Amino acid sequence: MRVCLATRHADADFAPLALLYLKAALIDQLQVRDDDVAILEFPGSTSACDIAERILLHDPDVVGLSCYVWNVNAFRTVCRLVKARRPGTLIVLGGPEVGPVADAALAANPAADVIVRSEGERPFAAVVSRWAENRDLAGVAGITYRDGAAIRENADAPIVTDLNELASPHLTLDTDLTGRSVCIETQRGCVFRCNFCFYNKDLSIRNRRFDLDRVEAEIDHWLQQDIRELYLMDPIFNLNAARAREICRFIAARNQRRVGVHAEV
Repeated sequence: MRVCLATRHADADFAPLALLYLKAALIDQLQVRDDDVAILEFPGSTSACDIAERILLHDPDVVGLSCYVWNVNAFRTVCRLVKARRPGTLIVLGGPEVGPVADAALAANPAADVIVRSEGERPFAAVVSRWAENRDLAGVAGITYRDGAAIRENADAPIVTDLNELASPHLTLDTDLTGRSVCIETQRGCVFRCNFCFYNKDLSIRNRRFDLDRVEAEIDHWLQQDIRELYLMDPIFNLNAARAREICRFIAARNQRRVGVHAEV
């Protein structure tokens, strides 16, 4: 089973954190080989035709596309081109531009097969597992999928209440991010409901945190590498001020390379 995960960046300096989490989940949950999961990254100027050609070179059984406002239109064309050349490939979309509007997104994109509606680590692994075993997708929670001419919406996936159950892409994958911005989550979710923001509006658990030991191990790993910046992806890094201070002190004590640090507060 060959899986190809792809994104087209708004800023190619940033590591593809979502795709790295998906790859780590496939290796951890399905014991797939590292070499069987390709991550492809493209700068914003890359055409849909070039993206599709690169994907097809990997001869994938499953393609996962990470959709954001800056790439979703191009990925509609990518889906069509990949499906035309390799009709047996399962094309799975995820991300904020498709998850909350999954029915409409599938209806508008007949070449796409599945949309993961929220956090993807467990639903995507379940989709890949069932596809590898030639089983239908009716039992996979958290997805909307194409079933012949019909579009079916399965029940929501259970929220991962303990984030530490998710494999760490930072500590389990051998990823070269030299000279780039490394994205790390110390928590997921936001307690606020600002109208301008599209971040996790529908989750019943508003905020979950990775264990501090894990966060510090991930940060320490990257501070030993030749990276440009440590980018803390939390929507509100200082939601717990004492925890934020502890993380900042940890970074200050180990940041011998004087790597830049970014956080949103």
